[in-house]
Amino acid sequence: MAEKPDFVATFQRPKNTEIKLIGNHWYLYERFNKYDPVKKRSRKISGKCLGKFTPEGFVPTKRRLKPVENEQSADIAPTTSNIVPARSTVSDVVEAGASMFLMNRTSEMRTRLQKHFPDLWEKIYVTTLLRTLKGPQFRRLQTHYETSFLAHAFPDLAYTPQSNSNFLQSLGRRREAITQFMKEDANRKDVFILFDGHRLITSSKTMELAELGYDSKRRYMPQINLLYVYSLGNDFAAPVYYKQYLGSTPDVSAFPDLLKECGISSKDYTIVADKGFASEDDFNELVKLHLQYVIPIKRGSRIVSEYLPLERHHYTDVFTYNERAIQAFKIEKDGFNLFIYYDSQLYANELADSVDRANKKNEARDKKLLAEEKRRNKGKGRLSDEELEKLQPIDLKEILAETPEMGTVTLRTNRLDLNSHQIYRTYK
Repeated sequence: MAEKPDFVATFQRPKNTEIKLIGNHWYLYERFNKYDPVKKRSRKISGKCLGKFTPEGFVPTKRRLKPVENEQSADIAPTTSNIVPARSTVSDVVEAGASMFLMNRTSEMRTRLQKHFPDLWEKIYVTTLLRTLKGPQFRRLQTHYETSFLAHAFPDLAYTPQSNSNFLQSLGRRREAITQFMKEDANRKDVFILFDGHRLITSSKTMELAELGYDSKRRYMPQINLLYVYSLGNDFAAPVYYKQYLGSTPDVSAFPDLLKECGISSKDYTIVADKGFASEDDFNELVKLHLQYVIPIKRGSRIVSEYLPLERHHYTDVFTYNERAIQAFKIEKDGFNLFIYYDSQLYANELADSVDRANKKNEARDKKLLAEEKRRNKGKGRLSDEELEKLQPIDLKEILAETPEMGTVTLRTNRLDLNSHQIYRTYK
């Protein structure tokens, strides 16, 4: 390591700081210790830069901002909803364009954050903008903050490990404030509302909502069920609501509760969700709330089984979507319509997949049959005749007979004003 010059070696270093050589210059940084459960000992964590060493002495880090003497701007009282970066000039190179672009377009968000989080709104706002612009992990936020114009518009924020931990814990405990903030987005008019679920696998022993359950990959592990609500309109598209549920809670059970809590009530909404939300109770709940919907139903549903299999001449409509021909068959019910869509490319893909899986099962069965025959030739058979019968090869022709819905998607909707093409495009 390079030898420290006298003007650095003689410096009385404050507690919880460290001196670093970066390039050809010496700097003073904050220093923290954090316990590492993997290494089972404390490890060093560097904080923000406090200053630079020069032969003339220590030069503390300054905010790279110089006030502009302007009588007209001096008469304007700065407010959190009227931040005007042009009232100051930057004396060093910092990122400004993207930050100012977002700041000028999120004044409404600042006002709402002040309303619901009066003591945390600046930290929430700046963190959101930094992660939008840079997408960094929390441990790197301090670096991006110091080199951004946001550090001058919202000074004296800290992103040390301890401050980050305190911030996230404090914010996470304010579910009521978070709920009220999100409800304002959930009640915008004339939009589509999309529902989707995601399961978070966890090994934590301290998370209250972590329970054994199945995710989309059929993994039976401790997890949390996280449901999201997205809003989609002509000039607005964003996640607007979320709620966590026990990992053992299926989406179909959580859906009515989420509907009630987020307060969606506009008759102008059209709810779009996947087939995990397609229980009869869910549809009844949507009708009670006077909400319109476009939701696929699961294959094998009794409501459409009487119409299957469909021949080509049964389909009454045909249109193209993403250069693929789609055929449609309409079933009219009391208060809603069912549309069965046939996609020949989807059919080919599903058939190929089914045949491939059947061949793999046959190969595995052949191996078991061969092994059992060898054991029986030696008088040491392990399987009963019934078990042996189950190992007979799968007839690939049976696949078509057992899955009459192959290549189809069935959508249920109470948007009686839309035709088959419009419903399909709405869902897609």
